[in-house]
Amino acid sequence: MKIIFLGLLLLCATTLSAATIHVDQNSTAASDANAGTKDKPLKTISAGVAKVSAGDTVFVHPGVYRETVTLKTSGAEGKPITIEAAQKGTVTIRGSVPVKDWRPSEANKNIYVHEGWGKYFGKWDESLVKGGDQFKAKFGGPGSQALAFNQVFVNGTLIREVACPEKREAGTFYIDKEKEGRLAR
Repeated sequence: MKIIFLGLLLLCATTLSAATIHVDQNSTAASDANAGTKDKPLKTISAGVAKVSAGDTVFVHPGVYRETVTLKTSGAEGKPITIEAAQKGTVTIRGSVPVKDWRPSEANKNIYVHEGWGKYFGKWDESLVKGGDQFKAKFGGPGSQALAFNQVFVNGTLIREVACPEKREAGTFYIDKEKEGRLAR
C-alpha cells in the first residue's frame, strides 16, 4: 500500500511540474531550434511562447527584442502562463524594424530611398484623412476596412506618411508599392 501511494505521489509531482523556458537573444548558444534551457536558450520570445503549456514560465533575458509576440496557448485555473524578464526592467519588445541602406535619389539628392520595403499595412485612403493630417484620421470600428497608417521615425522624430509622391516634402515619406516597395523620405 505504501509503495502504491508513493508511486501516485511521484506521478502527481511529475505531472504538476511546469517548464521553465529561457530566451536570450544575446547568448552565442541561442537558437530557436534549441529546447530553451538556460545553457541552450531560444533566440526569440515568439519561439518561447510557442513551446508553453499551462503553468509554464518563459524567462526573457536582457535585450531589445524586435518581434511581434502572439500567445496561442492558454493557462488554466491555478496554472497561469508567465512571461517574465529574467532581470527586472531589462527587456524591451519593439514591433519596429530598423531600416538601413538609405541612398539619395538620383532625381533629387534631398530625397532618400530604400528599396524592397514590404512592411506596409494597406492601401492609403485619402477619405480617412482630415485636412491632410494622418494623425487626425478617422478609423472605423470592428469590421471596418479602415487601415492603420505606417510610421517612420528618423533620428527619433516621427515623420508623416503622404498619399502620393507629389505631396512629399521635408518631414514626410511615401511608399511606392508599384516600384517593389520603394520607401522615400
